[in-house]
Amino acid sequence: MKPKLKLKVRTRYLASIFSGVGVTIRKDGLAAYADLDFSGLSPVGAYNPSEESILLLNVDGSFSTISLASLTNTAQDRRVITASGNVTVGVNDGLIILAKNVAEDTDFLLPADTSKVGPVKIVDFSGVGGAKVLRAMPSGSETINGQASWQLGAYGSVVLSPTGAGLGYAA
Repeated sequence: MKPKLKLKVRTRYLASIFSGVGVTIRKDGLAAYADLDFSGLSPVGAYNPSEESILLLNVDGSFSTISLASLTNTAQDRRVITASGNVTVGVNDGLIILAKNVAEDTDFLLPADTSKVGPVKIVDFSGVGGAKVLRAMPSGSETINGQASWQLGAYGSVVLSPTGAGLGYAA
């Protein structure tokens, strides 16, 4: 007598990829049939990050879950800059808000693009860029869109994405 194997999997598939009633999966002559139910899918943007979780594969081979809110909040840092002087952008910085009380020229010194974790958004929150020079400065010979620096205007902002190829950043 052949043993029966019942497998219950709760997986969400995109309807545009699997548009049938079900999918047949074959391996080593065995077949499994899975009905796909798309009625539980929410539209893009309808998820609540504090209530939704994703599955992570840990380096030891085990699995764990983390909420989307925890993942996005811990993935990158947010900083508000009020102190004078230039700003050294950290590898984990995701948002830098310039809120200086004193107008002065300020350089945002970027790390090497190969070490930066995700993009960084720099915002002139207090309008200093109207009277003073605010510029992003890449590391070494790297560039921003092929330029040696990137200047922000009054109340301006820029999102700088590392190329990861030693070229610098894309704005």
